[in-house]
Amino acid sequence: MPNKIKVETVGTVTPVETTPIEAPEEVIVETPLEVVVETPKEEVVVPVIIPSREDSEVEKKWMDKAERMRRNFEAQPKVRVLIPIESGETPGVIEKKIINGREVVIVKGGAVWSKTFNGYRVIIPKGVYTEVAQQVADNISKEYSQTLSAGDQWKIDRIDPTTGRSVREQLS
Repeated sequence: MPNKIKVETVGTVTPVETTPIEAPEEVIVETPLEVVVETPKEEVVVPVIIPSREDSEVEKKWMDKAERMRRNFEAQPKVRVLIPIESGETPGVIEKKIINGREVVIVKGGAVWSKTFNGYRVIIPKGVYTEVAQQVADNISKEYSQTLSAGDQWKIDRIDPTTGRSVREQLS
């Protein structure tokens, strides 16, 4: 018969994987719940850890930082961008919903570009014109410019700075 442990303390949920004969080392819960642990008929002690006030303050500061970044993006002028899809990718499809008073982006399918700016995640579908803040558009432009110029110093068509001639000419 499994041991039943009633947990009356509130904290944060942490997923714990165990085998049927091992007891979890710790369980953190948000609401009171009953935990059933199947073990041999020995007593099982499952410590409950409540996040410290310091942890919640750090999370609050992080959320404040992300919220400030979101407001910063909202205040900027918007520009339309198109992020090209790569071979084998399909255009991205996203859906924006308000959950618990916060805007959440749900990726329905296809390829997306995603980046976090100071804790605020921006998700943009690839292959679809999308309005974004100027700072996000500048970041995308810089990222793709770096990708295009990557490896230029190794291309055979480059101009050798010491001779001023094409490397291809020098090799032939």
